[in-house]
Amino acid sequence: PGAPEETAAKIRGAARSHDALILSAEDDAGIAAACRAFAEKGPVVTLATDIADAGRLGYVGPDNRRAGRVAGDLMGRFLGPEGGGIQMIAGILAMRGQAERADGVRAVLGERYPACRLVEVVESLEDNRRAGDLVRAALRRRDGLRGIYLCTVGSREIVAALEAAGRRDFVLVLHELT
Repeated sequence: PGAPEETAAKIRGAARSHDALILSAEDDAGIAAACRAFAEKGPVVTLATDIADAGRLGYVGPDNRRAGRVAGDLMGRFLGPEGGGIQMIAGILAMRGQAERADGVRAVLGERYPACRLVEVVESLEDNRRAGDLVRAALRRRDGLRGIYLCTVGSREIVAALEAAGRRDFVLVLHELT
């Protein structure tokens, strides 16, 4: 992620020696074009996050809007009637699934939890340390921040940032973490 031209080049290269392609990549026009070209030779399947107009045979993965709605519903329930500000940390929003999760969170908060608001959606660029830094910066800027929805890497760093700030009054919802 973060280098769509390289990804597209790898797909074109794989077409010379592979019969099928299964990938998780950014929703990018160049990547989609490389997938369509590959699909003329063999099947293309997107995994975990879809790519628009990729000529794919199928998509295998979650309904990311619904996953975002579940996270938003949990956040709203845990924050309660007083609500508060929520920061969402995505890895790379060009990964369609992560952008769809943000859409799902926004939708359910708007429908059911008027006191809760998504005040910021930021990208960690799939970097654990950056995720922690984003939380530390948000805590310095936003007095009303009461929740974080993390749908990428960096859970340990975020917990460490909250602990260092002495914040035990936070709701932290982590995507796909048990």
